[in-house]
Amino acid sequence: MAISKKQVEAYNKSVYSLYENLQNDLINEICGHFRADVPPSTMDEWRFQRLAEMGGFTTKAASLIAKRTGQSVPEVAKAFKAAGITTLQGDEVKYKRARQDGYFKTAPLPAQSTPAFQRIVKNATAKATDYLNAVHTTALQASKTAFTDITNKTFLQVTSGQKTYSQAVATAVRELADKGITGATYISKAGRTTRVNMDVAVRRMVVTSNSQLAGDLQINRAQEWGSNFVETSSHMGARPSHAVWQGRVFQLVGNDKYPNFAENTHYGQGDGIKGYNCQHDFYPFFPGLSEPAFDHPNVKENNAQYEAEQTQRKLESNIRQQKRRAVAAKAAGDTEGETAARVKLGQLQKQLREHVAKNDLYRDPSREQIGQKVTAINPPSGPATEPKPAPKKTPVQPPKAKPTTTEPDTRAIGEAFAGLPAAEAEAVSLIKNAPEAARAAWNTLAPVLKYDTLTSNAGAWYDPKTRALTLNIKKIASGEAVHPKFATYYHESGHALDHLTGSGGVVGNYDYISMTYKGGAFGKALRADVDNVIAHQPGKNITEQRAEVTRWLSEGDMHDYGDISDIFQQATKGKVHGLVGHFQKVLVQRYPTRRYKNYWDLHGSLEHEAFAEMYSSVVANPGSLDNIKTFFPNAYQVFTEILNDIAAKGVAP
Repeated sequence: MAISKKQVEAYNKSVYSLYENLQNDLINEICGHFRADVPPSTMDEWRFQRLAEMGGFTTKAASLIAKRTGQSVPEVAKAFKAAGITTLQGDEVKYKRARQDGYFKTAPLPAQSTPAFQRIVKNATAKATDYLNAVHTTALQASKTAFTDITNKTFLQVTSGQKTYSQAVATAVRELADKGITGATYISKAGRTTRVNMDVAVRRMVVTSNSQLAGDLQINRAQEWGSNFVETSSHMGARPSHAVWQGRVFQLVGNDKYPNFAENTHYGQGDGIKGYNCQHDFYPFFPGLSEPAFDHPNVKENNAQYEAEQTQRKLESNIRQQKRRAVAAKAAGDTEGETAARVKLGQLQKQLREHVAKNDLYRDPSREQIGQKVTAINPPSGPATEPKPAPKKTPVQPPKAKPTTTEPDTRAIGEAFAGLPAAEAEAVSLIKNAPEAARAAWNTLAPVLKYDTLTSNAGAWYDPKTRALTLNIKKIASGEAVHPKFATYYHESGHALDHLTGSGGVVGNYDYISMTYKGGAFGKALRADVDNVIAHQPGKNITEQRAEVTRWLSEGDMHDYGDISDIFQQATKGKVHGLVGHFQKVLVQRYPTRRYKNYWDLHGSLEHEAFAEMYSSVVANPGSLDNIKTFFPNAYQVFTEILNDIAAKGVAP
């Protein structure tokens, strides 16, 4: 059984990250020499200074590349060996079962102990290393060319009067971000030259090399067993030229019983099975013993999915482009350009979410990355859990059902989603599959949960005066850019849970359990976690460190990062924030007579917003929950204690 796509991603994650970050490093280094916000006294002097810096830049770029080289080669060798072992595990089970059924009289030596296995893995690793070295050489030259091009183009545009200095620099660095750093150049038979960014070039090489390694190992193992037949895999969305041979049986040598494998699938060629971007595998087949394992998808449906996946690839490419634009603009001091890139980024992420959901596709976050969003956070001190290096995806569909010990009370959900049976079922599924404490706490709230309105066009909130929710159920059921489906319903319900527990059911009491629990333990843990994250960011002072957190918060998908963005904003009183938060207009609109200008100035706003965000994440937003556990481990522990306490004691009626 060939290695799966997900296994390839897992084994080579560190390799991808190295080159994604290397491209960022080089773009940052280039753009740092061209500040849009620092106009020169004369352009002649400016050009002379840039050319004088060229030597130092080349040395720094070579150093950055050399550092990654030392890290990448061992990582590739380790990943390829692991891939080789994994590749043969499934096939070996099939061969042994066939021998038990009398198909083979003898068995060869264990796969990993054969000289052929070692030779194939070693050769694949050597080829990959040679390719990486070529990428390094190309990237260094491309970086030097980019530096010179920006210098010359900016000089000509300003001296000719075409653009102001700031406009010329902003345009040049944006073009560099769009273009990226070239890692490989290909010339077609027709003479057409194609350049590929270094991170994309490395990813393609890794995927193709792993696929070819798997194929070579499988064919070699078939020869060692004395087997001559294979069946190709079949999947919806195959490219049309591959769809003609997928899901069929072939023989490796000859063509007397079945068509020849290499001749029909073009094995060993770029356009064939195991070639460029091919996702097909092949498996041992034993005539007279095996039954065909794959069906042939409908041609029309297959081609439709193929086109949908190609559109997804284009959106992913555009997302990476906007992220590089933001990186380049920030390095060059182009605040306006950075903001524009982040706005466009949010729009593209929304388009991708909608496209994936509409076409029932798998969203692979690694294809949207240009490097790890958070690279400078160390494990928090004390009993906190170790933070993960990168956020995970938000599943498109609700999690599959799993056994529960507490059956959720669905009366309040049924009242809210009356007339929307599909939405009601999905909302019930979420709470049913939530952790035990979340379900038990919900069951104490459900009998007393009330609604002021379910058709609001002014937003959603919990009112402690009426002890009821204001919602727009139809919007909640469909989700939107900031919140996935049903997250808002469980967020506002979290406020009700928090308040009714803390106030003891006393009208006019505005205490929340999140504020009063163990002398304010939740708020203290939240602020300590926030301070810990900020303290581990790169920067000369706390202002730069806060700006760094704001940067990567703003880059994150709003579904996954919206909740933690709001917590950071509340805890720092607006000094750190992403694209989501409780900004001034919310407070002014909802509480026009309040003397406070900012929502986070309200007593307890941090605690009860964080509590509601954690509750909605536990029930309805696993991507956000991963980030909460990563960045607020101590606060999440206190939240869990509070939830268990509520589950045991219940809320006041």
